[in-house]
Amino acid sequence: MDSFLKGACVLYIVAIGLSGWSLIKPNWVVTEKGDLSLGLLVHCEKIHGRPMLCMMPNGPVEWLLAACLIGIGILALTVGIAMIFMSDKRPKLRRYPKYLGLFAWFLFCVAIVIFPAGFDLPLIGGQSYLLPSSAKTGMSYVLFFMGILCTVGGAALALGRMYFAMIVWRGHA
Repeated sequence: MDSFLKGACVLYIVAIGLSGWSLIKPNWVVTEKGDLSLGLLVHCEKIHGRPMLCMMPNGPVEWLLAACLIGIGILALTVGIAMIFMSDKRPKLRRYPKYLGLFAWFLFCVAIVIFPAGFDLPLIGGQSYLLPSSAKTGMSYVLFFMGILCTVGGAALALGRMYFAMIVWRGHA
C-alpha cells in the first residue's frame, strides 16, 4: 500500500466517522431557544421545561431519502477501505477505492441538496429550502459537510496515485 492509498484510507475513515456521527445525532435543525432539535433519524423536543424527549421522526420523505443516501455512501467508503487493506495481496483492487470514494461523494452531495427540501415540516414552520428565522442548521449539518470534504480529499488522493506517475515521468523527460 503506497502513501496515497494510506492517506485516502485515513480520510475515508474520518469521513465515515463524521457522516455516521451526524446521521445519528439529532442536530441537523435546531431552534434558537434550544427546545427543538431535529435529525434525520431522531427528533428531540423539550416541552415546558421538562427533560428532552427524543423519538423516531414522522418527518419528511426527503430526510429519509437523505439518510438512506448517507448510509449507502458510508457503506461504499467502508468497502473502499476494505479494498485498500486487501490491495497488498491483490494489487488489482487498488483501482477501485477511488471510484467508491467518488460514488460516496456523489451520494453525499445529493443528500445535502435534498435535505433542505424537508424544511416545510410543520414542527419548524418553514418552507422547502427556507428555514424560518427561529431555526438554524445545527452541528450535525456542519459535521456532514466536513465528511463530504474528507471524502473528496480521499478520492483525490486515491486518484492522485494514478496520475502521480504520469506527472513525475513528464517532469523528468
